[in-house]
Amino acid sequence: MLKKSKWITIICTLVIGVLFVLAVTAVLLISGLFSLNKTDLTFTTESVEALYDGIALTNHSWKMTEGKLKDGHTLKVSFSAAQTAVGESDNALTVKIFDELGTEVTSDYNINYKFGKLKVNPRTLVITSSSETKVYDGQPLVSSDYDISDSCDGLVRGHKASVVVTGYIIDPGRTSNTIETVRIYDELGRDVTVNYQILLREGLLVVDAVGSGTDGPGGSDGPGGPGGPSTGTAGGDISNDGVSSLLPGGANEDMVLFRVLSKVNDHIYLKMQSYGDYTGQGWEEATAYDELLFGEYPASYLTSYAMKNEGATIHSLQIDSLYGISVLPYYAAPDFGDYILPCDDTKFENGDGEEFKHIYGYYRYHTPSSKLNADIVQYERAYHQFVYNHYLSMDDDSLVYMKKLISEQEFSANDPDIIQKVASYIQNAARYNLKYNEALDSEENIAVAFLETYREGVCRHYASAATLLFRALGIPARYTVGFVGQTKANTLTDITAKTAHAWVEVYLDRVGWVMVEVTGSDSNQPEDDLIKISLMPYSVKKQYDGTPFNVSEIEDPKLIGFEAYTKLGYTYEAVLWGTLTEPGKAQSMIESLTIYDPDHNDVTDSFHVTCLPGTIQIYYKQLTFISKDTEMVYNGKQPDLLVDYDRELDSTLHVEITSTANSHVGNSVNSFTVKLTDQNGEDVTDLYWIRTLYGKVTILPCELTVKAGDAQKKYDGTPLSSEEYSFEQGELMEGHRVAVCETVGEQTEIGRSDNIIRQILIVDANGEDVTSNYSIKLLSGKLKVTYQ
Repeated sequence: MLKKSKWITIICTLVIGVLFVLAVTAVLLISGLFSLNKTDLTFTTESVEALYDGIALTNHSWKMTEGKLKDGHTLKVSFSAAQTAVGESDNALTVKIFDELGTEVTSDYNINYKFGKLKVNPRTLVITSSSETKVYDGQPLVSSDYDISDSCDGLVRGHKASVVVTGYIIDPGRTSNTIETVRIYDELGRDVTVNYQILLREGLLVVDAVGSGTDGPGGSDGPGGPGGPSTGTAGGDISNDGVSSLLPGGANEDMVLFRVLSKVNDHIYLKMQSYGDYTGQGWEEATAYDELLFGEYPASYLTSYAMKNEGATIHSLQIDSLYGISVLPYYAAPDFGDYILPCDDTKFENGDGEEFKHIYGYYRYHTPSSKLNADIVQYERAYHQFVYNHYLSMDDDSLVYMKKLISEQEFSANDPDIIQKVASYIQNAARYNLKYNEALDSEENIAVAFLETYREGVCRHYASAATLLFRALGIPARYTVGFVGQTKANTLTDITAKTAHAWVEVYLDRVGWVMVEVTGSDSNQPEDDLIKISLMPYSVKKQYDGTPFNVSEIEDPKLIGFEAYTKLGYTYEAVLWGTLTEPGKAQSMIESLTIYDPDHNDVTDSFHVTCLPGTIQIYYKQLTFISKDTEMVYNGKQPDLLVDYDRELDSTLHVEITSTANSHVGNSVNSFTVKLTDQNGEDVTDLYWIRTLYGKVTILPCELTVKAGDAQKKYDGTPLSSEEYSFEQGELMEGHRVAVCETVGEQTEIGRSDNIIRQILIVDANGEDVTSNYSIKLLSGKLKVTYQ
């Protein structure tokens, strides 16, 4: 009986609970506080479009096109959409709904949106390059002027256009005044070019042939006349490979510009001009150094004197210029031949544009080992400072990228082979291809894009990249253009427009400018029967995993040193030998090699191959060491060195970092070496992959004021002079001394005159000239002769 009563109680409780829930729901439904069916609402925004003006486009118009709010409910609408740049986006809004008590009840509605569009259209900009006409005079016709038309939309107020016009023509004919690039920047310097539709109208550059009623340079035998090339449309740029708008030739690549006669077989480089600052898309005119050596020769002849000093053989070369274009061979010998001397160190201009014949004595190009004689040390010292001030500059983007390469390749400016290593790296960094992707030339930084992305190009790309890499290493370098040719002894050789070329000049202290080939497109075959080459396997690395690292398993292994022949169509098959299991380094060797010509014929027997060892490394961990930028006044010591690295290794490894940076005045990389030792003092550096990232070192000259000595005596009819001197401000570094202090001053008659220091030479403890590390102010002394 008790159990039955208990069940009745439970059932009654459940029924009462259900009835309570139903009652509450009914109350909420009646009051409108709860709804089983949500109300549908649709909100629509308007579309709007406008011409780009740099200001955000908005439109806050809207409508509720479907449904309505419940009694007592209110809306809050907010807009966040805006369109500033060219393009379109939704004109979006957000809606919130509140009841009469201010409680948000948005969830009681099904809200739909129909957004309009905010559309910004590009501004139309019409840019016209100028047109120019002249009679042929052998000099280039260029015009960088342009006009932005007022008839279209024009620039937004505060925006500026950067327009590069590169049209160029020398020979009779006509060509477009090419507009190379256009960039638009806003008032904050941001690139907003994409917001403009740019229409280009290129003007015409026209050179009229001599002889059409005008007596101009060149006469009837000049270009366009009898015996000269057809005028047609031969103007324009060299399309082969060389120097774009820097040289003539253009559509007629076979146009003969020079005829040269040499008494030896030689591969000659004929220099036309060197350039200064890099713009990202080209090179600006270099600042000329006008002071002449011995009052006669430009500073570019310093290398010739270094070659002369080491007894290099002089070769004779005759150059007949058919269109008045001036070039110099490497390295023109002073006091030899019959030619007009250049007026500065950057280019050679004949001046009148007429045909001419020059005879040169020249030294075959290589890197001279001899230094300059004492009689021109003072001149080189002044020019040295000029070079370091003008040929190390580069933009920040290029510097950052080149520093990364320097770190990855472990380059050091102190390496005696650094010039050849950089040249070899650049030659191998990309594929030489006359049909390269021309989108490369529209990049904001062509040299970086060439190395980083495209990895193919022609000589101007190689030379630009190499010039920047040398500069990032603190080695002065300049981009240089001209022509190349292969002479045959005692035979006239034609040098055509097709042979236009670009290369690099680097400056060696107390030597001068030396040319460096970095393209590798020409292979100098030795005069004997066998082609001599040196080959080495690329270094390879892998992280330790307990398994052997066997280089013989590498498919199609790459060899350093074959690049020039690869560009000529040669191929090879190689098998390497070398294995390593535990962390450390070992050698890899070329076990077998077969070389094929472009027709896939086995020509291995035509080569004499020197096989050099490569490197295999297995490492525990990659470690990165980064040196900071530093600036200091010269003190004769290594630059301050602050290096960041993985500090977590301090407990197990001892890290020894040694500065290898240049300690002389100038800009260079803050280079260093790393040595790791374990707790037992054992060298374990090879067990790790050491990556070094170098900062920049700027060393400023130490200021020194030197005064010539004073002297006085009674008149006795003999000259009064003084070789004494004193330091009025500053002092020499420890171990340094004045080796030469030449004073010029003499007073015989009663009166006074200045005692002047004409030359001062400071050397270190090893006898090396360190004068350029001091900024020296020279003061005159006084020489006085009296009655008594």
